[in-house]
Amino acid sequence: PTIISGGAKDNVLPIEATATVNFRLLPGDSQAEVQRRVREVIDDPLVQVRPLAAGQEASPVSSTDNAAFGALHRTIKSVFPQALVAPYTVLGATDARTYAALCPQATYRFSPLLMDQKAIDSMHGTNERLGTAALQDVIRFYAALIRNMQ
Repeated sequence: PTIISGGAKDNVLPIEATATVNFRLLPGDSQAEVQRRVREVIDDPLVQVRPLAAGQEASPVSSTDNAAFGALHRTIKSVFPQALVAPYTVLGATDARTYAALCPQATYRFSPLLMDQKAIDSMHGTNERLGTAALQDVIRFYAALIRNMQ
């Protein structure tokens, strides 16, 4: 669980306890199926399982057999020649989820950042930052991608 809460004091049994779990759906999963599976695993009629907010279904898998992926591949290799370009699944909720309905077969979740462990550890933190060299790579990447898409 992401958040578990219950009692207010360590010596008092709580009347109620809650657990909030953040699920990341894989392609082919559905919210309904995840809820059904959670109920099946818990198998206790006294436990209520309900979504806290309207979630989103899993994003569709984008094709690697089209001009858009070809341009992305060429751009990655030109800016990051040491990189192995291969499709993978991004489980985080990126901005791409808002574009998938517009372009379901070619919405790619790629970030042109070379990050060391220190930078990765600072992500989503109060001191999140990006080094100058990494920013220069991002600019070079997007300039090259725009040229390759034409």
